[in-house]
Order: sequence, then structure tokens, then C-alpha cells
Amino acid sequence: MSTVRLLSNKCKQHSSIHQQCRSFARQARTSKKSGDQSSKKRKSGLLNMAERCKDLLHLNWRGQLTTIRPRLADKKEREKAEKTLGDFANYIMFNGDMIVHIPEESKHCPNLLLNNHASMIVGHTDPAPLMKVFQQIGQRPPHALLVGRLMVPEKADMLSAEFLKVLIEKDLTDLQEAVNQSSTSIRPILESGSHILRSHVQTLTSILESKKDDTFYRLDASSCYYVDMSGVKHLAEPERLQQAKISFSPLLQVVIEGINRNQSRRMGLKLICACFLRVKVKEAFVSSGDRLGLNILARVLSDPDRPVSVSSIRKKEDSEKAANEVFEWKDLRLSFKTEVNDVNEFCAMLSQMEKECINALNCAREGMSHLSTSLKMCEKQVA
Repeated sequence: MSTVRLLSNKCKQHSSIHQQCRSFARQARTSKKSGDQSSKKRKSGLLNMAERCKDLLHLNWRGQLTTIRPRLADKKEREKAEKTLGDFANYIMFNGDMIVHIPEESKHCPNLLLNNHASMIVGHTDPAPLMKVFQQIGQRPPHALLVGRLMVPEKADMLSAEFLKVLIEKDLTDLQEAVNQSSTSIRPILESGSHILRSHVQTLTSILESKKDDTFYRLDASSCYYVDMSGVKHLAEPERLQQAKISFSPLLQVVIEGINRNQSRRMGLKLICACFLRVKVKEAFVSSGDRLGLNILARVLSDPDRPVSVSSIRKKEDSEKAANEVFEWKDLRLSFKTEVNDVNEFCAMLSQMEKECINALNCAREGMSHLSTSLKMCEKQVA
């Protein structure tokens, strides 16, 4: 009778430890509630459509420009010819306006002389760190779509060579200051994604060294859409787009690329998905980030309750096929406890969440180890 009572007491004790571990993990997953006006936004951890579009516009520097070709006189040739022309174009942002650089030799030049209607897609051309993954799952990265007219500024000196030089030099200085102000702990991440930074600098330099006959247009957008991974368009009102808060750092894309190229950081993402989102993932990448959280493109266990057939994994060549049947790619959203203001806080937040997961995991392992030891002792006493 005493042995049964001892076993019962041990089970209650380690049940309490298990409950503490669950409470710790739950506390790690739960965001702090805010009593201010932005509590609803922080609770959902999502930016509105205008803020998402503005983030994409300010974090990128190249987009896919589409203009309308001149109408051909011959009917047969007109039917065969493509009505639009799509090509990459560099741009810079100034006071919320997109300034598009059109080189003298660009095929867009004759189109714009007759028709200045145009559209710009930003967010899936450069950089595209996960393009292979998106192609594998048959989807495109989230992007912004702007439709409007390419206008030559009314004030001739607004986009003069001297003005653009000052503007671009300021952007280059901001990039350099952001790198200098980054903490030593995230320098390795910046090194891993340094090719993204080089691409940005090269683009700004090419605009700075533009030829005399190159043209700079201001995109007067009549409509703007945020297009998600599924291809669904979400309207972003132009007024809200102008008022939206600008993204916190031009280095965010560099940090995201650095995380995706670092195996230990990606392993940390998998641990965070398990602890905070309660999902088992085989692969995980950061697809995007902002001041409220980040989106993780993860290969998630599609049906946790369905066991993998033993016969399907006996052969080595069938093991990958079996994994593909169980795991599927999903876009997961991880919200931060508090809003971050720069890449240092962004990385620090991820590091803190990873440590909380490790602590919760160690707590659970310690509890299971104590429980296993107690059960063995009870079995010996019973014997």
C-alpha cells in the first residue's frame, strides 16, 4: 500500500513539473496585451495592406515595369504582336513617390512617348532569396502592384542631375550608417546576406552614373494592390499608402537572406515553430518581416494524426516520396511580443524567442528524466 502511495505521490509531483513546463511554453507563446489604441494591431500582429505595400516599395529598388506598345497600322501584324512590354526597371523612393529610371536605350522609351500608362510590380524580382522554393510550390512571393501613369515632373530641377546625386548619396549614407550601427552579434548574418546589399548599392550607383539623355519619371499611381502568395489582390488606398509608416531599416532584406543562408538560424526557426506555433516543420525559411513579426515559409506536417506507412519507407528511394506525402508548404505568421524598431531589435527578438524555446525544452526533458527515474525506483520497490 505504501508503494502505491509513493508511486501516486511521485506521479503528482512530476505532473506538477509537466504543468509548469506547459505554462512556461504557453507564456512564451502569448504576446503581452497592450492598453493603447494599437492593441488590436499588436494582438493580430499584422500590418494593414497599405503598410505592407509601403514596406515592399521601400525595401526594394527594382521592379517589373510594363508599358503599352504603339498600335500597329497593319491588322494582321497587330493581332500577332504583343500589346504590352514588360522589363525590369530601377527606382528610388522620394517623399512617398516612386522615381523610375528609364535609360536612353530602353525599349520603354518609344512606348512612353505615345502612351504613359504603366504598371509596376515590386517584391518578386530583386532580391528573390526564396525563388526556387516558391517555384517548387507553384506560387509567387507577395508583391505590390501599382497602376498609373509615368509623369515627367513639372519642375525641371526636381529631378536634375544635381538633385538626384544628393538624394542617392543620402541613401548610400543611410545604408552605411545602418551597417555601422548594427551590433556585433548580427554581423555574421549581414555577411551571409551581403550580396543583397551589394545589389542595392550597385543599383543606386548605376542611377547615380546615369547618362545625360536618360529619363526619370514619377509614377503617379491611381491604384495600388498587395498581392499575397495565393495571387489574391488586396486594395491599398492611395491615401492610406501616403500615411503608412515607413519600414524600420533598409537592411531587413539583408538580414532575412542571412538567416535563410545560416543552418543554425534556420534550425532556430524550426524550434520557434514547434514552441510558439505548435507545428512540426521539416524546413523553414523567413519569407518576409516587419516591425510586428515575420512570415515563415515552412514545410509543415500536413496530417500529424496519420502515421507514415512502414512499407512506403522500406526502400531508400521511396523515403523522400513518403516525406512529400506527409509534409506540405505553408505560410506561417509569427507575431512579436513588442514592436521592434531596427534590425538589431529584430534579431534580438528572434534570439530571445529561441532561448525561451530551449529553456522550455530543457525543462520538459528534465521533468521526463525525473519521472523515468522515479518510475524505475517504484518498480524495484514493487518487485
